[in-house]
Amino acid sequence: WLKEGKTAWYNAGIYCFRPQLFEHTAFLEKSPRGEYELTDALTAMLEAKEPIAGLEIAGRWVDVRDPEVLRQLEAE
Repeated sequence: WLKEGKTAWYNAGIYCFRPQLFEHTAFLEKSPRGEYELTDALTAMLEAKEPIAGLEIAGRWVDVRDPEVLRQLEAE
């Protein structure tokens, strides 16, 4: 399933932040998609030398994006 040259890391969008994050979100500009990107705030935090930690979760992760995917998973 993993193509050559691709990473197995995935940003599942599960976060726990300190209030300092909002000091950076206030200065975000919209991305080419027309949205404010949380990852831009994280990049700003890193550039400001603020600590950020990640957690690797081993095992299967599935994007349950709609009821059909949920039904399929429940049937497994």
